[in-house]
Order: sequence, then structure tokens, then C-alpha cells
Amino acid sequence: MSDGAVVAAIGVMSVIAAGRHLLSRRRHRPQTEAGSYAAALWGLGASLTSMIANAGGPPMMIYLLRRGPHLTPQQFAATAFFAVVNWVKVPFFLALGYITGANLATSGALLPVAILTTAVGVRLVAHVSSDRFRCAIYLILDLVGLKLVYDGLAPWL
Repeated sequence: MSDGAVVAAIGVMSVIAAGRHLLSRRRHRPQTEAGSYAAALWGLGASLTSMIANAGGPPMMIYLLRRGPHLTPQQFAATAFFAVVNWVKVPFFLALGYITGANLATSGALLPVAILTTAVGVRLVAHVSSDRFRCAIYLILDLVGLKLVYDGLAPWL
């Protein structure tokens, strides 16, 4: 399976998950909570898609958003998961020559921006209701999904 096909498939899954959420809200149906098999499946999917297409976020968000209304544990889980996944990638990126002095200089220059936006995000989460935050995440999931579908299919268009 090509990288483009994987990216497009992740995008389609993201759009479907966001659409499913919208439909369940309109029909006033509570979402079902994801179980341990779902955790294993979505975790594996997020790991593989992160390694293949650097797009592990959508599968992880699809799983975490179904876990329930408690956002802080979800945010911690996503942060810890991607910290581990990204550190696992470092030796491979070094071997492939993807990590260079220029990349490290760019990362160093962007570090203050990362710290600032993290601080802004922490303040926003403290002041935004859980329901509104969840809706924003589903909207972002949908937009990212559409972009991934476009990126995955672009070579064939």
C-alpha cells in the first residue's frame, strides 16, 4: 500500500468519525465508550500511521474523543503517546539523514513559539467548557481529515 493510500485512508476515517459525532449529537444519542480492544486497535493504527505518514494524530483523537468527557487524562495520554512514538523514530531519522544541523537550528528557533503556544493552550483549556473544546477538536479532526484525503489523492488527480 502506498503512502498516499495510507494518508487518504486516515483522512477518510477522520471525516467519518467527525461526521458520526455530528450525527449522534443531532439525534441526541450518547456516544459509546471505547473499550480495551479499541485502545489496542487505535493505538496500533496511530503508531503505524505516525511511522509511515507522520499522521498518527487522527487515529489517536478518534479513540480518545470516545473515551468520555474527561479531557485532562486524554490530553496527557495523547502527549505521552506521541512523546514515546516520536522518540522511537529518532534513530531511524538519524540513519536516514533526516536530522541535520539545519533542522536542529530551525527547531531551536521555533522552541520559544512552541512554549508560548503551549502556555496559551493551557490557559484556553482552563477557560473553555469541555463540550465546546470537544466540538472544536472534532472540527479540527474533520478539517485535518479533508486535508489528508486531498494529500493522499493529489498524485492521482
